[in-house]
Amino acid sequence: MLHRVAAVLLALTLCAPIAVHAQAQKAPVREITQIKDNVYRFRNNFHFSVFAVTPAGIIATDPINADAAKWLKAELAARFNVPVRFLVYSHDHADHISGGEVFADTATIIAHEKAKRAIIGEKRPTAVPQLTFSDRLRLDLGDLTLEMYYLGRGHSESDIAVLIPEEKVLLMGCFFLEQGPLPFFGAQPVLDPDRWLEVLGSLLDGGVEIDHVVLGQHTVWPRERLVAVRDYIALLWSEVRKLDSEGVDFETTMARLPIPAQLDFIREGGASEDDIARFHRFEVTAMWRQLKESAAAMVEQAIGEGGAAFALLGKSMPLIIVVMTATLLVGGAPSQEERRQIAESLRSQVPLWPWLVGHALMYLVALGITVFVFNAKRGLSHPWLWIAAWAGSAGAFDKNHL
Repeated sequence: MLHRVAAVLLALTLCAPIAVHAQAQKAPVREITQIKDNVYRFRNNFHFSVFAVTPAGIIATDPINADAAKWLKAELAARFNVPVRFLVYSHDHADHISGGEVFADTATIIAHEKAKRAIIGEKRPTAVPQLTFSDRLRLDLGDLTLEMYYLGRGHSESDIAVLIPEEKVLLMGCFFLEQGPLPFFGAQPVLDPDRWLEVLGSLLDGGVEIDHVVLGQHTVWPRERLVAVRDYIALLWSEVRKLDSEGVDFETTMARLPIPAQLDFIREGGASEDDIARFHRFEVTAMWRQLKESAAAMVEQAIGEGGAAFALLGKSMPLIIVVMTATLLVGGAPSQEERRQIAESLRSQVPLWPWLVGHALMYLVALGITVFVFNAKRGLSHPWLWIAAWAGSAGAFDKNHL
């Protein structure tokens, strides 16, 4: 009996890796569904893209990966017998735009300029865009028009929205990254909520007809859901700035920002109260972070108020003053005797490196003191601290002191 049990257990143990491998090799779920007249949605497991068919050719979005793109290309040829003329990347993330080279023989590839920069810089496994834009781009394709809008930093640095007005369809890519019924939108360290509201306002309040809002992960929203999320973003951004101006801390801000009615659709989608509370706290934190921790956001706000040069100078001045003071206290400007030694060294060609290394170390100590005092929480990851410290050190080590 024991021998039989042992034999069964051994067989199960040996078969387990085979079963796992077979599951890993399971064919991906791929399908095409019609959204509206000439607009279709392509599914590859948990990723989705959209294409529109015109007599002159097909406009497609995110190829997802090379295998998915090859499958889609074959299906499009069999079903519609027209080539893909344009391929649009919704953002630069590789899990959505890989495989663009599959369509490169017939298609012009379009993306935001920041997406192209990331694709080249990060060597994404896809074709490099040939046509880019910074703000908006409109393409008249005869039967259909494509209007592309840069959304600003949200899910990525390069998120765009694509409107097909004739079909009343708006493509949002992964700007709203769905985790179940929760549409997260504050993932980037630096966000552009003012830009979001500007673009969404022009689409939702400008008389544009939208019936379907297509996301890149799961859902097709009705227009009303996008309006609710836009209103939620506007409420958060307005209230967080207001409470910050009153000097309110984060936990008090959370207490004064209860879950609003705009999120009722998440509850109706099956989210628990704990999930909704987690989502709400995440997005309030994201907005709060823009005001408290994002130096780039701080500088951008100052740029809007008074110009780039004034912003950089005004926001960096406290650190510049401190670093200049620290360097003068720690290392000081060269003394009269040091200046005499330098002059003699130049005349006698005696190496200056010991003096230079010594003073460089003093300035590094001053930088370390500044990091400790002003930026202990974030350490050397704060980019503007480096700029301010460099400016201060350069000022203290001005060549005129020599």
